[in-house]
Amino acid sequence: MTYKLGDIVTIGDCTLYCGDCLDILPTLGTVSVVVTDPPYGMNFQSNWCKDGPRFDRLIGDMAAPVAWLSVAPDADAIVVFCEWRNAEVFRAAIEAAGWPVRSQLVWDRVIHGMGDLTASFAPCHDLAWWACRPTYKFPGKRPTTVMRYQRVDHDKMVHPTEKPVELLAHIVSRATPQDGIVLDPFMGSGTTGVACVRLGRHFIGIELEPRYFGVAVKRIQDEYDRTALLESPPTRNVESLLPGMEPTA
Repeated sequence: MTYKLGDIVTIGDCTLYCGDCLDILPTLGTVSVVVTDPPYGMNFQSNWCKDGPRFDRLIGDMAAPVAWLSVAPDADAIVVFCEWRNAEVFRAAIEAAGWPVRSQLVWDRVIHGMGDLTASFAPCHDLAWWACRPTYKFPGKRPTTVMRYQRVDHDKMVHPTEKPVELLAHIVSRATPQDGIVLDPFMGSGTTGVACVRLGRHFIGIELEPRYFGVAVKRIQDEYDRTALLESPPTRNVESLLPGMEPTA
Protein backbone atom coordinates (compact mmCIF):
# COMPACT_ATOMS: atom_id res chain seq x y z
CA MET A 1 0.00 0.00 0.00
CA THR A 2 1.19 3.53 -0.80
CA TYR A 3 1.07 6.19 1.91
CA LYS A 4 1.23 9.96 1.77
CA LEU A 5 1.89 12.84 4.15
CA GLY A 6 -1.05 13.29 6.51
CA ASP A 7 -1.92 9.60 6.75
CA ILE A 8 -2.59 8.14 10.21
CA VAL A 9 -2.61 4.40 10.85
CA THR A 10 -3.72 2.64 14.04
CA ILE A 11 -2.50 -0.89 14.79
CA GLY A 12 -3.56 -2.19 18.19
CA ASP A 13 -2.02 0.19 20.76
CA CYS A 14 0.15 1.87 18.10
CA THR A 15 -0.73 5.16 16.40
CA LEU A 16 1.46 6.03 13.42
CA TYR A 17 1.64 9.45 11.74
CA CYS A 18 3.11 10.17 8.30
CA GLY A 19 4.28 13.75 8.52
CA ASP A 20 6.65 16.31 9.98
CA CYS A 21 7.13 15.86 13.72
CA LEU A 22 7.34 19.64 14.15
CA ASP A 23 3.67 19.80 13.12
CA ILE A 24 2.46 16.66 14.92
CA LEU A 25 4.25 16.81 18.28
CA PRO A 26 2.37 19.88 19.60
CA THR A 27 -0.92 18.01 19.09
CA LEU A 28 0.02 15.04 21.28
CA GLY A 29 -0.68 14.52 24.95
CA THR A 30 1.69 13.44 27.70
CA VAL A 31 3.79 10.32 27.09
CA SER A 32 5.97 8.17 29.35
CA VAL A 33 9.25 8.14 27.46
CA VAL A 34 10.59 9.50 24.18
CA VAL A 35 12.93 7.00 22.48
CA THR A 36 14.26 8.15 19.13
CA ASP A 37 17.07 7.84 16.62
CA PRO A 38 17.00 11.09 14.62
CA PRO A 39 19.28 11.88 11.69
CA TYR A 40 22.73 12.63 13.10
CA GLY A 41 23.30 15.72 10.94
CA MET A 42 26.22 14.21 9.02
CA ASN A 43 24.75 13.76 5.50
CA PHE A 44 25.14 10.03 5.97
CA GLN A 45 25.35 7.62 3.02
CA SER A 46 24.80 4.05 4.13
CA ASN A 47 25.65 0.64 2.76
CA TRP A 48 27.86 1.33 -0.22
CA CYS A 49 27.89 -1.64 -2.59
CA LYS A 50 29.78 -2.63 -5.71
CA ASP A 51 27.10 -1.11 -7.91
CA GLY A 52 26.45 1.92 -5.70
CA PRO A 53 24.59 2.68 -2.45
CA ARG A 54 21.37 0.82 -1.66
CA PHE A 55 19.82 3.76 0.18
CA ASP A 56 19.42 7.45 -0.60
CA ARG A 57 20.64 10.06 1.84
CA LEU A 58 18.18 10.85 4.61
CA ILE A 59 15.96 13.91 4.47
CA GLY A 60 16.99 16.48 7.11
CA ASP A 61 20.46 15.02 7.68
CA MET A 62 22.46 18.08 6.68
CA ALA A 63 22.43 19.44 10.26
CA ALA A 64 21.57 17.93 13.63
CA PRO A 65 17.75 18.15 13.98
CA VAL A 66 17.02 19.54 17.44
CA ALA A 67 14.12 21.98 16.93
CA TRP A 68 11.60 19.22 17.69
CA LEU A 69 12.77 19.09 21.30
CA SER A 70 11.21 22.49 21.96
CA VAL A 71 7.75 21.29 20.87
CA ALA A 72 7.88 17.72 22.18
CA PRO A 73 5.07 16.71 24.58
CA ASP A 74 5.76 16.30 28.26
CA ALA A 75 7.52 13.04 29.13
CA ASP A 76 9.15 11.51 32.18
CA ALA A 77 12.34 10.65 30.29
CA ILE A 78 13.99 10.77 26.89
CA VAL A 79 16.57 8.71 24.98
CA VAL A 80 18.15 10.32 21.91
CA PHE A 81 20.70 8.47 19.79
CA CYS A 82 23.51 10.56 18.34
CA GLU A 83 27.04 10.40 16.95
CA TRP A 84 30.24 11.45 18.70
CA ARG A 85 30.93 14.40 16.40
CA ASN A 86 27.72 16.22 17.33
CA ALA A 87 26.78 14.60 20.62
CA GLU A 88 27.17 17.88 22.50
CA VAL A 89 24.76 19.63 20.13
CA PHE A 90 22.06 17.12 21.06
CA ARG A 91 22.94 17.29 24.75
CA ALA A 92 22.65 21.08 24.86
CA ALA A 93 19.31 20.97 23.05
CA ILE A 94 17.90 18.27 25.35
CA GLU A 95 18.80 20.23 28.46
CA ALA A 96 17.55 23.50 26.95
CA ALA A 97 14.20 21.76 26.44
CA GLY A 98 14.01 20.96 30.16
CA TRP A 99 15.30 17.41 30.48
CA PRO A 100 18.37 17.14 32.74
CA VAL A 101 20.83 14.73 31.10
CA ARG A 102 21.74 11.97 33.55
CA SER A 103 23.73 9.42 31.52
CA GLN A 104 25.48 8.80 28.23
CA LEU A 105 24.57 5.40 26.80
CA VAL A 106 26.79 3.33 24.52
CA TRP A 107 25.51 0.85 21.97
CA ASP A 108 28.26 -1.68 21.24
CA ARG A 109 27.47 -2.84 17.70
CA VAL A 110 29.77 -5.90 18.03
CA ILE A 111 30.82 -5.62 14.36
CA HIS A 112 32.65 -2.46 13.37
CA GLY A 113 31.94 -0.26 10.37
CA MET A 114 34.26 1.10 7.69
CA GLY A 115 35.28 4.77 7.74
CA ASP A 116 38.95 5.78 7.36
CA LEU A 117 40.80 2.47 7.05
CA THR A 118 44.28 3.91 7.65
CA ALA A 119 44.07 6.65 10.28
CA SER A 120 41.03 6.15 12.51
CA PHE A 121 39.94 3.45 14.92
CA ALA A 122 37.30 1.14 13.43
CA PRO A 123 33.91 2.49 14.60
CA CYS A 124 32.03 -0.06 16.70
CA HIS A 125 29.58 1.99 18.75
CA ASP A 126 26.88 4.63 18.74
CA LEU A 127 25.96 6.98 21.57
CA ALA A 128 22.69 8.06 23.14
CA TRP A 129 21.75 10.58 25.80
CA TRP A 130 19.49 9.59 28.69
CA ALA A 131 17.63 12.43 30.39
CA CYS A 132 14.76 12.39 32.87
CA ARG A 133 12.69 14.51 35.19
CA PRO A 134 13.80 14.78 38.84
CA THR A 135 10.87 12.60 39.92
CA TYR A 136 11.61 9.74 37.50
CA LYS A 137 12.49 6.27 38.81
CA PHE A 138 13.32 3.14 36.82
CA PRO A 139 10.39 0.69 36.87
CA GLY A 140 12.76 -2.21 37.59
CA LYS A 141 16.42 -2.85 38.20
CA ARG A 142 18.93 -0.15 37.38
CA PRO A 143 20.30 -0.74 33.84
CA THR A 144 23.93 -0.30 32.81
CA THR A 145 25.18 2.28 30.31
CA VAL A 146 26.64 -0.18 27.78
CA MET A 147 24.29 -2.24 25.59
CA ARG A 148 25.83 -4.92 23.38
CA TYR A 149 23.69 -6.06 20.45
CA GLN A 150 24.94 -6.95 17.00
CA ARG A 151 23.97 -4.49 14.31
CA VAL A 152 21.53 -5.51 11.57
CA ASP A 153 23.22 -7.29 8.68
CA HIS A 154 23.55 -5.00 5.67
CA ASP A 155 21.73 -7.40 3.37
CA LYS A 156 18.76 -7.45 5.77
CA MET A 157 18.48 -3.71 6.39
CA VAL A 158 15.31 -1.94 5.28
CA HIS A 159 16.51 1.50 6.44
CA PRO A 160 20.01 3.02 6.23
CA THR A 161 20.34 3.62 9.98
CA GLU A 162 18.26 0.68 11.21
CA LYS A 163 18.84 -0.44 14.80
CA PRO A 164 18.24 -4.00 16.02
CA VAL A 165 14.88 -4.65 17.65
CA GLU A 166 16.63 -6.21 20.66
CA LEU A 167 18.44 -2.93 21.39
CA LEU A 168 15.24 -0.89 21.36
CA ALA A 169 13.41 -3.54 23.40
CA HIS A 170 16.22 -3.36 25.96
CA ILE A 171 15.75 0.40 26.34
CA VAL A 172 11.94 0.39 26.29
CA SER A 173 11.65 -2.44 28.82
CA ARG A 174 13.98 -0.78 31.30
CA ALA A 175 12.73 2.78 30.89
CA THR A 176 8.94 2.39 30.78
CA PRO A 177 6.27 0.82 33.01
CA GLN A 178 4.10 -1.93 31.55
CA ASP A 179 1.31 0.53 30.75
CA GLY A 180 3.71 3.19 29.45
CA ILE A 181 3.40 5.23 26.27
CA VAL A 182 6.52 5.41 24.08
CA LEU A 183 6.96 8.17 21.49
CA ASP A 184 9.38 8.07 18.55
CA PRO A 185 9.32 11.31 16.48
CA PHE A 186 11.75 9.80 13.92
CA MET A 187 10.23 6.36 13.50
CA GLY A 188 12.14 5.32 10.37
CA SER A 189 11.39 1.68 9.63
CA GLY A 190 9.43 1.28 12.87
CA THR A 191 11.91 -0.65 15.02
CA THR A 192 10.84 1.08 18.23
CA GLY A 193 7.23 0.27 17.42
CA VAL A 194 8.04 -3.39 16.83
CA ALA A 195 9.76 -3.50 20.22
CA CYS A 196 6.73 -1.89 21.88
CA VAL A 197 4.36 -4.43 20.35
CA ARG A 198 6.53 -7.27 21.66
CA LEU A 199 6.56 -5.73 25.11
CA GLY A 200 2.90 -4.71 25.26
CA ARG A 201 3.62 -0.96 25.43
CA HIS A 202 1.60 1.77 23.77
CA PHE A 203 3.44 3.42 20.89
CA ILE A 204 3.21 6.68 18.97
CA GLY A 205 5.43 6.95 15.90
CA ILE A 206 6.04 9.77 13.43
CA GLU A 207 7.86 9.45 10.08
CA LEU A 208 8.34 12.09 7.41
CA GLU A 209 9.24 9.90 4.43
CA PRO A 210 6.18 8.01 3.11
CA ARG A 211 8.26 5.08 1.80
CA TYR A 212 9.74 4.39 5.23
CA PHE A 213 6.36 5.02 6.85
CA GLY A 214 5.02 2.19 4.71
CA VAL A 215 7.87 -0.07 5.81
CA ALA A 216 7.14 0.78 9.46
CA VAL A 217 3.42 0.07 9.08
CA LYS A 218 4.13 -3.35 7.58
CA ARG A 219 6.72 -4.33 10.20
CA ILE A 220 4.51 -3.25 13.10
CA GLN A 221 1.42 -4.91 11.59
CA ASP A 222 3.36 -8.14 11.04
CA GLU A 223 4.58 -8.10 14.65
CA TYR A 224 1.08 -7.36 15.92
CA ASP A 225 -0.31 -10.27 13.91
CA ARG A 226 2.45 -12.54 15.20
CA THR A 227 1.78 -11.71 18.85
CA ALA A 228 -1.97 -12.11 18.30
CA LEU A 229 -1.34 -15.73 17.36
CA LEU A 230 0.35 -16.50 20.66
CA GLU A 231 -1.62 -18.64 23.09
CA SER A 232 -1.21 -15.99 25.80
CA PRO A 233 -0.71 -12.19 25.75
CA PRO A 234 2.85 -10.96 25.02
CA THR A 235 5.07 -11.59 28.01
CA ARG A 236 6.40 -8.61 29.91
CA ASN A 237 9.58 -10.52 30.83
CA VAL A 238 11.98 -9.20 28.20
CA GLU A 239 14.70 -11.76 28.97
CA SER A 240 12.39 -14.68 28.13
CA LEU A 241 10.85 -12.81 25.21
CA LEU A 242 14.14 -11.97 23.53
CA PRO A 243 16.73 -14.72 24.08
CA GLY A 244 20.29 -13.48 24.23
CA MET A 245 19.55 -10.12 25.81
CA GLU A 246 22.07 -9.14 28.40
CA PRO A 247 20.90 -9.14 32.03
CA THR A 248 20.32 -5.97 34.01
CA ALA A 249 22.71 -4.90 36.76
